[in-house]
Amino acid sequence: HQCARGGHRAGGRSRHHPVYIDHVTNSWLRPYGDNATLIGTELGAISGIDPAAHPELPSQEYVEMCRERLVHRMPRMKHGVMRGGWTGLIMRSADSHPVIDRLDEYPGLFLVSGDSGTSFKTAPATGLCVSEWVMDGQPGSVDLSPFSAARFREGRPWHDEHAYSGLADTTSR
Repeated sequence: HQCARGGHRAGGRSRHHPVYIDHVTNSWLRPYGDNATLIGTELGAISGIDPAAHPELPSQEYVEMCRERLVHRMPRMKHGVMRGGWTGLIMRSADSHPVIDRLDEYPGLFLVSGDSGTSFKTAPATGLCVSEWVMDGQPGSVDLSPFSAARFREGRPWHDEHAYSGLADTTSR
């Protein structure tokens, strides 16, 4: 999983923009702080990765590819300043949907895992819901029951007719 972080947005850019998936450039964007944009791209599945040898930073080639894809969608970002990025490995659940749950067998332990890179876009909302759960005893903004870890044990994997991608073997990079 690699992300490039653009620094200050070019002059005239709004402090906010939507979070979206761009199927034309195989990338996705979201605001990052008050003045930056985070972009990720689809590079396809890669198997046999050794986690101990996985690089911590994206290559300059990757950062430049992200810039091209960002400028394709938002031409005014041509003059934005890239500020680097990071990498990480993607973990995917058996049904390719995240597990967001409190684990009763371990009091106080909440699990957010197996999202296959989706948290790139959803982390702010997920963080809000889990913080509500921790502080108030239950999530208040969204019903998180479809994300239950028990769905696998109970034979209820999540099947989504509107899945993000028909390519089961792709991972977010």
